[in-house]
Amino acid sequence: MGMMLITVTIGEHFPRSSPEMERYTEFYLLDDYRLIPDSASLEPQQESVRLTIGIINKEQSPADYRIEARMADVPLWSADLGYVNYLHTWEQAVNVQLPAMTADGMPQLELLLFRAGEAKPYRSLHLRVPNE
Repeated sequence: MGMMLITVTIGEHFPRSSPEMERYTEFYLLDDYRLIPDSASLEPQQESVRLTIGIINKEQSPADYRIEARMADVPLWSADLGYVNYLHTWEQAVNVQLPAMTADGMPQLELLLFRAGEAKPYRSLHLRVPNE
């Protein structure tokens, strides 16, 4: 009777850094039911909006982030996230108070993701706020 040798290698699989892998950070919004697409509209006449803001770090290394919510360049909410590890997710439910609406156009709630030390937003999401 012949003998068969079976070799089993057990280990963890981690994505390896390579020039082909794109480095980026996913930036997204959720409401109570689903992912909210960029440039979606909120309900008219809302005084506040409850959102879950999230990121997934796919930069291939830890990264330090800050998020701001603004409307017409007026800061409404912000958070310094600190370092988020590679392939880790950060999510937080927030209640953003919206300023009083004016009759001029359809303002946007801007959600801006910044990398630490940078003044220009790295990613942005926008929600239209109808007046009526």
